[in-house]
Amino acid sequence: MKPSLARLSSARSFASLFGLGSALGLMGGLANCATSDEHPGDLPDYGGGVTLTTPDASDADAADAACDAGDPGCTVIPDCSQVDWCVVDSGIRSSERLNSVWGSSKSDVWAVGSRGSVVHYDGATWKAVPIADKSTFFSVWGSGPNDVWAVSDTRTIMRSDGFKNGAVSWTRLPPLSLDPYFETATTVMFGFGPDDFRIGALPKDDSPNQTSGNMLVKKAGTVAEGQNPLTRVGGLKGTVTGIWGSSPDDVWILVDNRRTNGNYQGSAIEAGKTMRGRPAAPGVDTKGDKLAWTVVDSQATVVLRGIWGSSADDVWAVGDHGTIRRFQANDLRWQIIDSPTNANLRAIWGTGPRDIWVVGDDGTILHWDGLEFTASTAQLPQGNEPSLYGIWGSSADDVWVVGEHTVLHYEGAKAPAPGGP
Repeated sequence: MKPSLARLSSARSFASLFGLGSALGLMGGLANCATSDEHPGDLPDYGGGVTLTTPDASDADAADAACDAGDPGCTVIPDCSQVDWCVVDSGIRSSERLNSVWGSSKSDVWAVGSRGSVVHYDGATWKAVPIADKSTFFSVWGSGPNDVWAVSDTRTIMRSDGFKNGAVSWTRLPPLSLDPYFETATTVMFGFGPDDFRIGALPKDDSPNQTSGNMLVKKAGTVAEGQNPLTRVGGLKGTVTGIWGSSPDDVWILVDNRRTNGNYQGSAIEAGKTMRGRPAAPGVDTKGDKLAWTVVDSQATVVLRGIWGSSADDVWAVGDHGTIRRFQANDLRWQIIDSPTNANLRAIWGTGPRDIWVVGDDGTILHWDGLEFTASTAQLPQGNEPSLYGIWGSSADDVWVVGEHTVLHYEGAKAPAPGGP
């Protein structure tokens, strides 16, 4: 039996499938975002683009009738029953892109993206959530259903206490600094609880010889009303592109140090820097951080963008040009792992050492089964696959991926169709 396929002509495939007014939306990048002039450096990698509007049956039927399967301009959309990952309506406007996804449970999942896009999944449907800011949000994270954060830059850090009587309210944190010069983009967020989390950011120099650091953490103790509860720490240079930790006393960060305060360093070895934070010894100056950071050789000369681990002794990192790295107990540097793709890889998540997912550009989805990475199939237009930027799941059979004009859901391996694969 042949797989059931829906075919759309190239002239209208994206318009009908994803609700795009123009193919130019695919090239929007950060220039389409409200924060485009506020985010320096390579940050177009973190914002812009478009998102999904699921077509109804009449649209698909009309396009199918106008498209000859033998036409090279005919875009093929696999049927959901024939692929691992299925398209789900995200409930947000067209011409948007989702950059990050996180949830506290199977029925409480959040995703954020360009132009102030915030959407929530309640276990049945995705719905747009109003927020009084149209900046591009690069990361979403929370310590639970009543403590959710969305970050864009150090002037646009939003916190919500979740749904109350069916509605959501957001509070903007006060500016980190009264001087706009010291306000910079934020890139990623990760933590262990409401009082122990980190936000990656671009550093800013206090003077020619000192940097204000590229991470924000919660201030210790009680913070006066009206004051920002966050502070810069670490004194480290470079843009933080990923954060993960097995515990508050064992944290990893990925750093792209090619550019600091608008100046490119030019050294490829500074692109894929990894650092491990452990409790600082007494007397060591960590510039306000409780952790002291040590560089660990990643054996990578490209930007690393996603990091996750199944434990302190099994940590993974992924990045540009299909780069995959692994760090295990007793390793002195990261292992080089064979990759089946050359696409830029942007996010990684898993449930354990034998169940890991990686997503990236051109609709790339890879799965690690404990032995090797293999490509996974998705309900995406063949030849026009969008880039994927975020992944999170509540279990091995409930995983979400977000990206350009796309929300995908995985509900576990599917049984082969009767009569053949």
